[in-house]
Amino acid sequence: MARWISSSVQMLAILAMFALGFTALGLDMPAAAVQAPARALDIRPMEGEPGTEVTAVATGFEDCPLGGSDDVGNPNVTFLWEEEGSLRDVGTAPFSSGRAEVPFTVPSAASAGTHRVVARCSSDAGMAAANTFLVTSPAAPALDVDPTEGEPGTEVTAVATGFQDCLFVGSDDVGNPNVTFLWEEEGSLRDVGTAPFSSGRAEVFFTVPSAASAGTHRVVARCSSDAGMEAANTFLVTSPLVTVPELIGLSSEQAAALLEDSALVLGRVSGSGEDVVDQNPLPGTVVRVESSVDITFGVIAPELVAVPNVVGLTRIAAQDAIAGAGLSVGVVSGSGELVGEQSLVPGADVPRGTSVDLALQVLPPQMVVVPDLIGMSLEDALTELGRLGLQPVVSGASEGDTIEAQNPAPGTLVTAGSGVTIVASARTSVGGVVLGMCVLVLVLVLVAARTILRRRRHIAERVWAAEHVRADLVSPVASTSSIAEAPTGNEPPRHVARIEPHPDEPHYHVEEVRR
Repeated sequence: MARWISSSVQMLAILAMFALGFTALGLDMPAAAVQAPARALDIRPMEGEPGTEVTAVATGFEDCPLGGSDDVGNPNVTFLWEEEGSLRDVGTAPFSSGRAEVPFTVPSAASAGTHRVVARCSSDAGMAAANTFLVTSPAAPALDVDPTEGEPGTEVTAVATGFQDCLFVGSDDVGNPNVTFLWEEEGSLRDVGTAPFSSGRAEVFFTVPSAASAGTHRVVARCSSDAGMEAANTFLVTSPLVTVPELIGLSSEQAAALLEDSALVLGRVSGSGEDVVDQNPLPGTVVRVESSVDITFGVIAPELVAVPNVVGLTRIAAQDAIAGAGLSVGVVSGSGELVGEQSLVPGADVPRGTSVDLALQVLPPQMVVVPDLIGMSLEDALTELGRLGLQPVVSGASEGDTIEAQNPAPGTLVTAGSGVTIVASARTSVGGVVLGMCVLVLVLVLVAARTILRRRRHIAERVWAAEHVRADLVSPVASTSSIAEAPTGNEPPRHVARIEPHPDEPHYHVEEVRR
């Protein structure tokens, strides 16, 4: 154990001597080799026409030294565009947070093909990264119009592209070139707007001239500084739409005048006759203004309609029926309110518009059937006669409210307005009869009750007499003798026994027995 510790101490001593020796000689201890970061350049997009906007990003330039008087700040990275073997500075950016970034524009004079883009440490030209950009051929000048057709007054959008070679006109070379837009009418060009060419396009809005003729017109986009640099397209001016009118049945003059009023023109005319029998386009067709309409003349067969039957109708009703059938009323003769005859046979087919003559006759008197009024109340009878147009005549002998007689009899046919005599009488009502019977029954009940009461009283008196009076025959008395006692003053009633002698009994003895 002691030997191991001694060996370890000796090793530590040797290492310390080596360290002191390197320090005394001014040398550093050897360190592990540090790998340099990989440098790279990314560009977006990687192809496009001259004038394309490009973003370049350089990475891996952490060991790019500072180029200032002290060691404070970030190193700079310079970006270069290669054109025909020469490098052109397109921007410089500080390398910070692991990247340096610049946006630049592909030079307008850049030739078509592949070009190098280089990122270089500003303080060390040997520290660089590169990538390539493909310059495509610039598009030829072009013009797009939307819409491509319409009536005068239509709003149009015109967009010109491919004018990147159009030069800016001004006191310096700063700004965008202008593109002028022109409308061609009968061989002359009319300025409809100017716009700067920016971001690959120039755009204007214009209105199709109100006086533009129908047909195809050129629209031109021209570089304002170079009349030879232009692009063109076409716009079709259409006519407004109108509806073809109905010409059939019109004369030649009438048809031509109507077409002129409708902004149409008379086309091919064929046939013979005085009236238009056919046309093309048909009525109701929608066509352009100034379109032509062909017409054909001939003889139009009349339209036939059926004659209505108006006999027996009033004059007004007959006129309405004839007009509704497409006919007209001719000569009206006679007097009265009813049509007695008509000149045309009902149901016959005649040309529309034919006249129908009428003969009127006097209206016969109206006949009415006399109603049955017997048993009605006077008010109901008067109402019924008034409804039928008859005159009520109330007889002077009428007493009451119920009709018991009439003249004429029910069912008789009389002229409207005739008089009907009615006789009213008082009639016992059912309620009165019932009331009388009830009174009679009540009287009978009262009489019966009184009789029963009197009978019961008589029986009660006989019982009392039998209990209180005893008679013994003692001597003859007159047959008319009687004994009676009547109350006097305010005394209450008393029982009285009347004893009549019987002719076969010689003696009577009367004794009051009190119990």
